[in-house]
Amino acid sequence: MDYKGIYDYWFNATIKVSTIRILKELKKAESDDFDFNFIFNKICQNVRDIRKIKYSESIEELLPGINKAFEQRKIYGNNKIEKVFSNEVLDLFQKKNNNDNFNERDYSKIIKKIAISESLDILINRFSNSYMFHEAIYKSEMWKYFTLEEIPGGYRNSKNWKVMHDKLYPQQPKAKIKNFTNEPEKSMSKSSVSYLEENERFYLIHLLTKKHLKLDQVELIRFILTISPVQEPKMFTNKYGNTRLYKISNIGLDYISNTEDQHAFVDQLILKLQNSGLKSVITKLKIIKKSLPKLKG
Repeated sequence: MDYKGIYDYWFNATIKVSTIRILKELKKAESDDFDFNFIFNKICQNVRDIRKIKYSESIEELLPGINKAFEQRKIYGNNKIEKVFSNEVLDLFQKKNNNDNFNERDYSKIIKKIAISESLDILINRFSNSYMFHEAIYKSEMWKYFTLEEIPGGYRNSKNWKVMHDKLYPQQPKAKIKNFTNEPEKSMSKSSVSYLEENERFYLIHLLTKKHLKLDQVELIRFILTISPVQEPKMFTNKYGNTRLYKISNIGLDYISNTEDQHAFVDQLILKLQNSGLKSVITKLKIIKKSLPKLKG
């Protein structure tokens, strides 16, 4: 019996089917004008619930100790899957059946459930750890780049990320403003700052209120112009504490759980503010970037 073959088949099939379903759900949400953060959290929760209820918990009820037995694959070097299904998991299965005649069909069902459960776990980790990559796909509608496969070197080093990033945040030329004085022309306008997402604008508020960012009068005016306007009706109700925008302005980068996404968020914000005249903000962002955990590799 080819244990690894059965496992690999259901593992890969789950990735393939889930990719199609999640992409379809994202496209539907985008066409219905849902915020990406809303549909992202909904998908993550749905996948986790399906894995827990239909596979992880149900298989544990069917064969108590199965999840712990499968964890033993980590003690092996090569051929982890084949060995754990030939030893620890098989032993548990045989004990449950009082060492009666081995039933290949029943055992293959056990392998199938474990493969699907493990695939869903890895799949949702990949999806959640690439928040900004999938947000870029969602906002640019470049659906051909959607993947739940592991991206070698991380998504920030991929060509697809650069293409989407350049489309969403093109370098904008400085606005040309007529000079009515004899002074050298140093005028700026809000149009010289790349468009900021709401998350980014409220993170700037976090810098001001929680990170002791000090601005002179001119920079404060520019700051206010940079972060306006904001569309969040709930901010004007007593439920403001539940809004995504309040949370990011209150806890800052802790709102973004993944270290790679935290680095990407700060890098992107620095890039967008290059022509803003907000030197103190850029300096503070660079200091915060240095304090972030270093990226692996």
